[in-house]
Amino acid sequence: MMETDAGLFCPTCRGTSEFYYDPLGYIGDDYNRGLRSLILKIAAASDDGVNISQHFGRAPYYVVVTVEEGRIVARETRSKAGHQTFAAHEPPKLTHGERHGYDAGSEVRHENMAETVSDCQVLLVGGMGWGAYEAMKGYGIEPIATDVKDIDEAVKLYLAGKLPSLMERLH
Repeated sequence: MMETDAGLFCPTCRGTSEFYYDPLGYIGDDYNRGLRSLILKIAAASDDGVNISQHFGRAPYYVVVTVEEGRIVARETRSKAGHQTFAAHEPPKLTHGERHGYDAGSEVRHENMAETVSDCQVLLVGGMGWGAYEAMKGYGIEPIATDVKDIDEAVKLYLAGKLPSLMERLH
């Protein structure tokens, strides 16, 4: 078995992942064009380690789930920078129609928040500002705003291709 270059685009997870290549192109009895194993990391912003936080910026944790061949094989909790970290920061007053997260200091704050999950391809949130949403995309992380509260349920729906991103949950 030889390893291909990590970071190839994956049409299944819509992100970049690590691939392992089987020169014969078989997985058991199934032919799969050489794709032997797909490792995907999905982060979820969380307040309690079980549920998806309703507000990305306020969540103190990331729960990172590692999925291999469609199964959850590992789970870890990581501390997350957020509003509590940047408590001295006074957010700017927004005018009507202005989107949250585009002020001068937001880029640095978003980078801090993305750094912790830079090995992940997907980020599940209950809601987030447009600036954070676009920043995560810029770091190669696909943010998905959802009304599903349970992290494991959201991961299962995502893997089944049944977890739409609810853009109305962005502010």
